[in-house]
Amino acid sequence: MKILIIGNDIGHEIQKVQASDDDPLRIDKQRFEQTLRNLIADYRIEFIGEEFVFGSESAAQQLGLPWANIDMDDEMRKATGISKEQKQRNFVPRWIGDDAKSGLTSEGYQRQSDIEGWVTIERRLESDSIREDWMFDQVVAKSGAANSVLVICGIQHAEKLAEKFRRDSTNVVEVKSLEEQLLI
Repeated sequence: MKILIIGNDIGHEIQKVQASDDDPLRIDKQRFEQTLRNLIADYRIEFIGEEFVFGSESAAQQLGLPWANIDMDDEMRKATGISKEQKQRNFVPRWIGDDAKSGLTSEGYQRQSDIEGWVTIERRLESDSIREDWMFDQVVAKSGAANSVLVICGIQHAEKLAEKFRRDSTNVVEVKSLEEQLLI
């Protein structure tokens, strides 16, 4: 199976369907949807698995392909004992100076701030691995006979999910950042 994993390093809000013409993210959401259409055509995607906010509608859902929300809902997080830790995720500001840029680090995802030299770090949580196991299982279970799959998840999860898919040597796995894809 071919698996393209897009790590969302912008924020899950961009994945939501455009609410109205005065939606402040209107242009970004249109670029996101066009990026998805291009990826679907280029990679011949047959299934989309998406980490997405429950109760909202995703732009990816409307593209006419089999789609599934692969994240854990609140009840599942409670049942697995990770709800409390997941709700305590925080963003730690840090002065880095000239090296201030967005990207994954050993601590987690580092996002460049609007203030020069500063970043915020979203640390990985121990319970993230439980969610990634769930996401992996959901893609495998719900993709059916698809030969080419698109997975959209937070940048924190992208490489960890890729590792799980790469355990099967017949899978071809590629990981890309959403921000990089939107710039193309």
